[in-house]
Amino acid sequence: MALLALVAHNLEWSAVWKSMSRITWWALPLAICLQVLAYFIGILRWHMLLNSQGIPYSIVQVIRPFFIGAFFNNFLPSTTGGDAYRIYYIHSERHGPAAAFSPVITERILGLATLLLIASTTFAFYDGNNPVINQVGYAAASFLLGLCLFLATLGIPFIYWTMHRFLE
Repeated sequence: MALLALVAHNLEWSAVWKSMSRITWWALPLAICLQVLAYFIGILRWHMLLNSQGIPYSIVQVIRPFFIGAFFNNFLPSTTGGDAYRIYYIHSERHGPAAAFSPVITERILGLATLLLIASTTFAFYDGNNPVINQVGYAAASFLLGLCLFLATLGIPFIYWTMHRFLE
């Protein structure tokens, strides 16, 4: 609450109101619907990742810890507080460390891959000659390729089970 109060105190409210007055009437309901859709997809993703670890939670059982984690991610000064809570939640439900860590790590890797894919795809449409943007675009594509190779390597059963035992 103190951080929110500090941000609210330091905002230039006249600029905020001026900016908000230029928004069309349908933008806010659309943004809310898209955010609800993003949360719903996140809940489904976490549900599927937990089930893949042999944790048969229903979607209803996943909603509460997912939203508590989302709250921590959005209101704490870091984006990993929600991950820590979800790991704690699964582990406190008498599941092993590998089952608690694996869905969160997988979500983070998927998020990174998605971000790199978006950056690489948009870079393909960039026709400028800014050397910094070119370097970032090539780096994003290289990291995406490396991440794909890493994930393909994890798909080898021997390597997967070795990492699984390490996490346990």
